[in-house]
Amino acid sequence: MQPRNSYSNQTAAQWSLFRVMRKAGFIRQESLFLFLLLTAAIFLLYSPALTSPFLFDDINNIEHNRAVQMSELSISSLKKAAHGPRPVAMLSFAFDYYLHGLNPFWFRVTNIFIHIGTAMILYFTLCRTMSLLTEDVGQQEHRWMPALSTLLWAVHPLQIQSVTYIVQRMNSLAGFFLLLSLLLYIHARLTKKILIVIACILAALLAIGSKPNAAMLPLLILLYEYFFFQKKKNKLWRHPSFPAILACSIVLVGAIGYFFMQGHPMLLLSSWYAKNDFTPVQRVMTEFRVIILYLSLLFFPHPSRLNIDHDILLSKTLIAPPSTALSLAAILFLLTIGWIAINKYPLLSFGIFWFFSNLLIESTIIPLDFIFEHRVYIPSMILIAGIMFPTGSYRQKRKKGVMCISLLFLMFFSLWTYQRNSVWQSGSALWQDSVNKSPNKPRPHESLAYYLEQAGHLSEALRHYKRAARLNPKNADLYNNIGNIYMKEGNVQDAILYYKTALPLQSSCKELCNNIGNALSKLGYLKQALTYYEIALKNDKNYTKAHINFANTLSVLGNTELAMRHYQLAAKLDPENIENNYNRSILLLQKGDFKEASKILEKIVKNNTSFKEAYNNLGVALENLGEIDKAKEKYQQALSIDPTFIDAKQNISRIKNNNLPK
Repeated sequence: MQPRNSYSNQTAAQWSLFRVMRKAGFIRQESLFLFLLLTAAIFLLYSPALTSPFLFDDINNIEHNRAVQMSELSISSLKKAAHGPRPVAMLSFAFDYYLHGLNPFWFRVTNIFIHIGTAMILYFTLCRTMSLLTEDVGQQEHRWMPALSTLLWAVHPLQIQSVTYIVQRMNSLAGFFLLLSLLLYIHARLTKKILIVIACILAALLAIGSKPNAAMLPLLILLYEYFFFQKKKNKLWRHPSFPAILACSIVLVGAIGYFFMQGHPMLLLSSWYAKNDFTPVQRVMTEFRVIILYLSLLFFPHPSRLNIDHDILLSKTLIAPPSTALSLAAILFLLTIGWIAINKYPLLSFGIFWFFSNLLIESTIIPLDFIFEHRVYIPSMILIAGIMFPTGSYRQKRKKGVMCISLLFLMFFSLWTYQRNSVWQSGSALWQDSVNKSPNKPRPHESLAYYLEQAGHLSEALRHYKRAARLNPKNADLYNNIGNIYMKEGNVQDAILYYKTALPLQSSCKELCNNIGNALSKLGYLKQALTYYEIALKNDKNYTKAHINFANTLSVLGNTELAMRHYQLAAKLDPENIENNYNRSILLLQKGDFKEASKILEKIVKNNTSFKEAYNNLGVALENLGEIDKAKEKYQQALSIDPTFIDAKQNISRIKNNNLPK
């Protein structure tokens, strides 16, 4: 049996990266087995939601975001996709689109592989940490601990929002690079190799580029240094360069915060709070209760307790509600336990401080939504291992008991993750679940109404929009949506009533004014409609919809010159807009410009092969240009789409009788 050598007795030369990885178990059969097990388990547990559509913020950030819809690999396309505070995550969406288009299945597959990769890095980090705790890198008897901890974290139902919810790749990707940076830091400390230090910094930048809350990484590294290297002879803070390293870390975090707060942190915070009905102190007090809820969900994440949009009562004082003070006491108690247990249970202590440190940005003073389950993705990584294996090792007589308890948790977590993913199969199912759990919160009702409206269930959608409006009467979008439902149902008068109710509540009324114009136009009040379209365009001169509707109304009123001008403006703003191009072609036909009309209609039918009216009008243009055979062919194509299309039938009949249009 080979003698055991502690880290303090080995020379730096012995600690090559390969030797560290090999001795830590990275290049071993169990690592490959764990990867295969994770891959099979995660794909199985997340399979119910793999084919679900884009949901919630996925729609604005991906489905309707042309910046990430990259059709070619070019510098300009990459710059366009990477624009904003989370360039790494946005670039990953752009590459998914480039490879697979707007297919949410492949976006979710990418999310799953990111999650699996993060889990493997967590395993390697825990292996390395166990080695430091036991002072025995070569010992393999505790290898099951990191593997079991990793599995518990990976299959935990709380991770669903960071995996199934596509846009929260920002969160999981930040976790991947943050943990990778920490792992590289550990190896840099052991090997003292500059290349590993550079890789550590690069991973840190990628983490922050995925989501800004990864800016806590310098603090996390300092905590790791204190908890796991403090007993070593070469403590980092005894090194002459430590003050400079600490100063650089503080400056880096400050610079990142200054950048994301747009250079005016206090001014920006004030403007954010001006839009809310709570104070910074009230938000922090409310977060005391949210954090305790997060911890309770870690221990008991039954699907009945999980929610895409939790309803949290605002804490107005420490005793209103009373659970605020109790939550603060619980947090202070846990931090005290973490401090007292540093020497005896360092992994548990580090897990506690890791948990709270990773919630500092999203669960303190910045006025974000009070609670989202995906915020526990990174904080739970080390905490689960610290709770399950507080000492970093167990004697043989306790090993079986701990493993049995862990496997029981693993079984329940897996079952609940599968069940919870089933709720994510559709937008209506997800938000119906949220409405059931948060009946007095407006957003679940509004979101459910959106999906019901898309599915054509207008009466049900209207009911939920109205419920949301009663809960949040200052939300202009809700009244606008109610008006849209009434328009679809043909109840134009009530639509106008709700549109006008929303007007005083919205600073920029371009959409509302455009909708009022449409309603008035439908009632035949064309001149009044023009007034509202003009107001919409004053609010936004580049509002394509208002240009088109303004032009349509002008065309009916006979002002074809001004109508054509607005059609052309709309074409510059949105060259692919079918409605605008088609209406413009009709006006060109009326004016006798058949050549230009035919060009526009050719483009329309090229991309819309079932547009029978466009084929018919193209036939009219070609017929007037003297291209009779081509015109007849277009009429036939219109009839192939709809054999009962009377206009195309009449045009073919006229051609057969050699009667050209007058």
